[in-house]
Amino acid sequence: MTRLAQRFAHLHLRSGFSYGYGVATPWELAGAAAEMGMGALALTDRDGLYGIPRFLQAAEEHGIGPIVGAEVSVESGGHLVLLAQGVDGYRSLSRLITSYRCSSEDRRSPLCPLPTLLEHAWGLICLTGAIPFGHLPRLVLSGRGGEAKRFLESLGEAFEPEGVYVELSDDRLAGSRRRLGRVARFAEGNGVPVLATNEVAYLRPGDHRLHDVLVAASNLSSLPGPDYRPTDQLWLKPAAKMEGLFGDYPEALKNAAAVAERCAGTVRLTGRSTCPQRD
Repeated sequence: MTRLAQRFAHLHLRSGFSYGYGVATPWELAGAAAEMGMGALALTDRDGLYGIPRFLQAAEEHGIGPIVGAEVSVESGGHLVLLAQGVDGYRSLSRLITSYRCSSEDRRSPLCPLPTLLEHAWGLICLTGAIPFGHLPRLVLSGRGGEAKRFLESLGEAFEPEGVYVELSDDRLAGSRRRLGRVARFAEGNGVPVLATNEVAYLRPGDHRLHDVLVAASNLSSLPGPDYRPTDQLWLKPAAKMEGLFGDYPEALKNAAAVAERCAGTVRLTGRSTCPQRD
């Protein structure tokens, strides 16, 4: 199922979006975002672009600027979020996902080698993944600062200037503010801008129980399931709520708005396919 990634101002990026299974439809989420006065919304399915056609249609109907992206599972653990800045970025993302999905041994849980990701950076903006599951936060929070720094350097070489952002997110679980602070300080110490995101898997806080059932069902497991997260915070939050969560990080909010301006509405699909003509 698709997962809409909401980011701030009026984009709420993500994960994405990281990493749930959507309870609400793209039409419901785009409609709710429009009612909240948001100007942009991102869809970042995990390791795919499944929901993009419906998402683009829903965004157009509700006057929301659509941001096309995907959450990429990295071979060495965690994930990254890639956002297309235009058709070239969409092509890069399509080629990347096709490449690592076709070469992965487990098609249900494909993993992308870092060199493959770096080869397909053209036209894309890279976010380092939500806290604590993103690839970079996993390194930082486990005390592997040197490895995290080298990883950031490799991203900086592959993506264009102002194409890499350290993602800040808060699922409101115990210790979430401490983890957020550690990641933010690491970004500041390495001169990489931060960007505030809000993962959206359902429309309202009360929908989280249904979301948990869907996650368990998708994994063919009993509750709570292997991907269970004891939080009800993966809902579409209004701007005032996001400002409250990230009031200590105003640059992260400004950068989210700036990325929205660069990406929203830049990918348009006609809905038609063209096949070779027979002689």
